[in-house]
Amino acid sequence: MAKARFHTMRGWLRQFTVTVCLVLAQLQICNAFAPPLPTTASRTIPRQTTSLRMGLDLVTYLRTEFISAALCTNQIPRSADICVQLGTEDGRAVNFIPRTIQKLITSSAEEDGKLTVSTRRQLRQQQERRQAGIVEYVDQPADNLFAVEDESVDVVISLTAAQRMKDSNQSWKKSVQEAARVLKPGG
Repeated sequence: MAKARFHTMRGWLRQFTVTVCLVLAQLQICNAFAPPLPTTASRTIPRQTTSLRMGLDLVTYLRTEFISAALCTNQIPRSADICVQLGTEDGRAVNFIPRTIQKLITSSAEEDGKLTVSTRRQLRQQQERRQAGIVEYVDQPADNLFAVEDESVDVVISLTAAQRMKDSNQSWKKSVQEAARVLKPGG
């Protein structure tokens, strides 16, 4: 009996996922089905600001988002107050981090080290919707966190930023060293 119920639930979940994918594609809310962007020898042009354009199918994208949310939510200690995001590209981190985080400090994976207007807008909108802590917009490259003091941050997160850093001639290895520098002991 329980096995039959499991298979029924699994079938229902699969049907629900397919239906959601089709509705989102029809409404053009999701661009996961967009063809890959043309590339040059150095980087993709134009760079999209949302991870929906990663060239993944919708199911893979949703799985990636679910895993990102689960990792941020479950691995960030509730006692943490300050979080730095390496390579901020959109407002997703505001939704993923626990509400106990009082301050989110941004850094950019762009070549000039500045957050785009779109990124600032998305962060502001997500912060207002969620009524989260303070988002501190800092124009600093992800591999040089000059605006963050040593051992002053509880948590450092990065959501799909390593490739963008590489495309922007930033060093993801140096960004990991910077993360270690700004983290509090035991962070």
